Amino acid sequence: MFNYNINDKIKVKLTEYGKDILQKYVADAMRKLKHLDVPDDYFPYSEDEDGYTEFQMWTFMRIFGSHFFVGCPSIIEHNKIIFIDGVD
Repeated sequence: MFNYNINDKIKVKLTEYGKDILQKYVADAMRKLKHLDVPDDYFPYSEDEDGYTEFQMWTFMRIFGSHFFVGCPSIIEHNKIIFIDGVD
């Protein structure tokens, strides 16, 4: 067992389904914030050279949580989460 702060960061390798969920989430957020002067191509997430995307744990849960259920399509490859920050 270990302790992990949900404000700390994780990395995941999103599947195409996961990338679609993220794309829709960001597009919806941008529509809600249309009064701000944000470039049309703004996207706050990017893959690193190994194909991983970084999130705070709570942000990941907020974006993808409702899409996880028994029998759901895979959102992250091999259901693997890499904990970036220290684990107690």
